[in-house]
Amino acid sequence: MSEQENIEALAQQCQSAEEYAMLATKIASTDTEHARKLLKEAELQCQFPADYISTAKGYIALADSAYAGDLIEQAEEACFEAMEYAAVGQAWGELFGHTDKAAVLLQQAASEVQSMPDRLLLAQMATASGADELTQSLYNQIEESCKTIEDYRSEEHTSELQSH
Repeated sequence: MSEQENIEALAQQCQSAEEYAMLATKIASTDTEHARKLLKEAELQCQFPADYISTAKGYIALADSAYAGDLIEQAEEACFEAMEYAAVGQAWGELFGHTDKAAVLLQQAASEVQSMPDRLLLAQMATASGADELTQSLYNQIEESCKTIEDYRSEEHTSELQSH
């Protein structure tokens, strides 16, 4: 089976924006035309911020950062939950170096989350986004609320009960 036939077979198995975008990203350096077709299909599948983000990463692989930025803006418009805002913020920081925009969205998410694991995840996302001041602020909040490992376990247990 040729490389082109292999790609076609993989494309036929794609069922989501993320799958199309991942395949497009994988082939972007060797077959830009086919990668663009896959990304257009990914766009048709986009419903949630994560879909737009993964598709934007495909366009970044094609060196089309302007279009990728448009997709991240669409992702931001599609946000409803704290962790969606956080993911979009992280994308702004990691993909485009917009640390101020990343910090704003991550801070918005931080104001909405209650659980310790979510706060830790947000701190890691802030670090990855280059939002250093926010990272430090989140870690300070975590330290203030948990003085011992039992405090952390109690917080984790409480968040698990709230999610059920």
